[in-house]
Amino acid sequence: MAQGQLDAQSVVVPTATGDEGDDILVSVPTREGWWTTFVLYHGCWMTRQTARSVSLVRAQFAPRDDDVVLATYPKCGTTWLKALAFAIANRSSHPVAAGDHPLLTQSPHDLVPFIEMPFRHIHPLAALDALPSPRVLGTHMQHHLLPPRVDELGCRIVYLCREPKDVIVSLWHFINKVKSGTGKTT
Repeated sequence: MAQGQLDAQSVVVPTATGDEGDDILVSVPTREGWWTTFVLYHGCWMTRQTARSVSLVRAQFAPRDDDVVLATYPKCGTTWLKALAFAIANRSSHPVAAGDHPLLTQSPHDLVPFIEMPFRHIHPLAALDALPSPRVLGTHMQHHLLPPRVDELGCRIVYLCREPKDVIVSLWHFINKVKSGTGKTT
């Protein structure tokens, strides 16, 4: 176990509210991070909001056998991968050369929603259930955090990784822009 994990304090963090039907409290270690407090949830450091959202996804998300899950770490090419996957999955209904292609007017993040974001304790998973099959979905969750049914059903998972040193530099710049309120964040 890393030294930072040994130094973490333990607190009780609710994983959901009664509205979602899961009011179990989980005792997890916390630690002050780069820009906010992080909690150690199932072996992964994340914000409290993300931990709540991941908890709801694990409990309530209903994968389908034809789902395609795009898994990336933040700042590893998520937007690029979502745009490519959307264009490929929808090439019969939206030819790439079409002047009215959805990617010309909408963000790839709107066309390929995250499973766990925006935070599922605010935006219900029913929005994902309403999407037609096959669904192309994005996630920043590690594989072991996905609901077990994703593997049981044989959902396709596309994983994109990037040189870790490049990721940390991109993430550092991204977080600083978010904290300062300047610049684009995607």
